[in-house]
Amino acid sequence: MRTSTYERYKVASSLIQDFYHLQINILEQEDQIEEFIYKNRMHKVQAFFTSEILKLYTKRFTPDSIYYLTDAFMVHLVVFFMEENPIVLGPFCTLLMTDKDARTIFEQYKITNLSKTDFFSYLSSLPVIKESELFRMVTSLIHTVCPHAPEKQIEHVNFFNLPEIIPEENVTREHYTELLEKRYTYEQHFVQAIENGNSRSAIFNLHNMQMDVAYLKRIGTTLENERIGAAITRTTVRLAALRAGLPAIVVDRLSSQNTAITHNAKSVEEILTAKEKMIREFCNSIHHYKDEKYSFLVQSALYFFDHQYYKDIKLKELADELNVSLNHLISVFRKETGITPNSYLQKSRMKQASILLSSTDMTMQEISSSVGISDANYFIKVFRKYYEETPTNYRKRYRT
Repeated sequence: MRTSTYERYKVASSLIQDFYHLQINILEQEDQIEEFIYKNRMHKVQAFFTSEILKLYTKRFTPDSIYYLTDAFMVHLVVFFMEENPIVLGPFCTLLMTDKDARTIFEQYKITNLSKTDFFSYLSSLPVIKESELFRMVTSLIHTVCPHAPEKQIEHVNFFNLPEIIPEENVTREHYTELLEKRYTYEQHFVQAIENGNSRSAIFNLHNMQMDVAYLKRIGTTLENERIGAAITRTTVRLAALRAGLPAIVVDRLSSQNTAITHNAKSVEEILTAKEKMIREFCNSIHHYKDEKYSFLVQSALYFFDHQYYKDIKLKELADELNVSLNHLISVFRKETGITPNSYLQKSRMKQASILLSSTDMTMQEISSSVGISDANYFIKVFRKYYEETPTNYRKRYRT
């Protein structure tokens, strides 16, 4: 590949890898092919992950063809040439497997030395890309790197012998429409429950929505799919919470927490649990702030104190974040709550400290630090002011 062409290829392929998490390799040498097979093959039934097959398609220069290879696990590779260099995209999937699909594959190939857990874990590690989107991507890549390259024809090559994988039921157009109408109803009820701060109803309707999505779109249990689902739910909840009057700063903080947990999750269960936890927290916040009838400014400050009490909070920084002066924040907060922001913060910290004292074996210094007070002696003094006894005596009386 010429230097200028290679530079364009590196830029374009890097963008695709970043956006789609899709491998793009130039496989010219035998050791590159062997390394690729070692890295990507899960089971011997994946026929195109062999030296013979990959050599066949990477050594046979065919400038007018794009080979679309599919193995027994419904995993795909795309092979084509740019200036006589073999480019391999993948592996990737175009659909999400159900448990029934897995049983069909295992029975057809008499697979006994691979667990379904490992099978689904392998598939979940691969990007899921629509076939039409994949071909647009390949076409754009070729035209960007080699603007004068001839048009290429797509050739499908199947390395499997499976009965067609179809939905578990034959869905008529009428049935499909009925399911969509049901899902729309569930969505409406879900949004209404969020706006009313009713977490039980919201989670109930969320479960109904997820069952319909699994049926209509055949969503499987993959991490990537659940991350997408969590993002969709998060957006819906955010909009409902804003309509319910929850301050934007509260909405952003709750949403950001779920985004971080979802991104770092190691299992589908973690994502689903975090999703329900987010819904409960949004509903609790909406319920609380609707009952209290505080202004957006005070609601935002209260949420900050209740959830960030363990940090070294500076009122001036909070006022800046809320886009008001420090004096205005203190004045409005005292007018609506009857106490100063600092008094409320101390009260919130002591409440959390009392919980830790009665339920853990943490030392005074550890508890003090965990509620945002670095000096344990000062913590003891403040605690005694609020509870009229020392933390040690409180622990003796309420330790569970």
